[in-house]
Amino acid sequence: MGLISRLKNAIFPKKGTSEGTRPAKQVPLPTLNDTAKASTDIQKEEKGTSERSTFDHDKECREIVKTWRQTGISLQVLTPKDVLYSGQESTERGAISLDHKAKSLNAGVWLSRHIMYASNYTDFSPYIAPHQVQSKGLFETTPHRNIEVILFAKGAPHPSGQPRYIDGVMADLYIAQQWPRLLAILCETNPEFRNVSGHLRESDKFTSEIWLHEPDELNVTRYLDVSHEEHADRVSRYGKGNLESELLAKAGLFPQNEVPAYTPPTTQDGAPSLPCEGTSPKP
Repeated sequence: MGLISRLKNAIFPKKGTSEGTRPAKQVPLPTLNDTAKASTDIQKEEKGTSERSTFDHDKECREIVKTWRQTGISLQVLTPKDVLYSGQESTERGAISLDHKAKSLNAGVWLSRHIMYASNYTDFSPYIAPHQVQSKGLFETTPHRNIEVILFAKGAPHPSGQPRYIDGVMADLYIAQQWPRLLAILCETNPEFRNVSGHLRESDKFTSEIWLHEPDELNVTRYLDVSHEEHADRVSRYGKGNLESELLAKAGLFPQNEVPAYTPPTTQDGAPSLPCEGTSPKP
């Protein structure tokens, strides 16, 4: 190689190499956004797993979908008349947006038809220590259009069909983060589910759990800051698991004769942080 060529390589290394000679390290394309991947990496390190995990996600997701088919699934439609509740918690002070968990963990949003079940979400996060929680909020929401979801059969096991953790990630969170892959596998043999946006589990004991992939499927109608108390405090006041407790909680937390204005939290530049809150429906 001539002197001029060597000087060019030294000053302007070839693209994809280090110092123009060593091939660049090949990194697999990420399947999660940067924030969620960082969160997942931390979880794996805490459990002593390697950052370069060889876990077979495709195989695992196919087993999960197989469990869904075996236990029974059907289509359910949520409409704008459905009132759904959710809870969020944060390590930062101030109002919380409905997509807080979706942004921080790439996790979508969990909701319930029952306010006291959703109340538990404000104090349930394996990724935030209780002393780190600075703010908590309860949300009353409605879908802004008809939304199709997967309905699991009553009495069916957890949608993951697995123990609490999968590859170092909580089963609920794993399903949320692997949702596009799971849906693609399901639609290989069940194309009727191609338009679903999440899943739903219900029981006869005032327990329902809804998960949606995109929080912007919802309009927030009311918000209540509950940073000053815990879910257990609300259980002490209203009870849980029966019609009376639901009626008392709704009257106490979101009185029908009081409709407080909801103002979405804003970013540093003053723009709303959540486009789904208070916006018009998708076309």
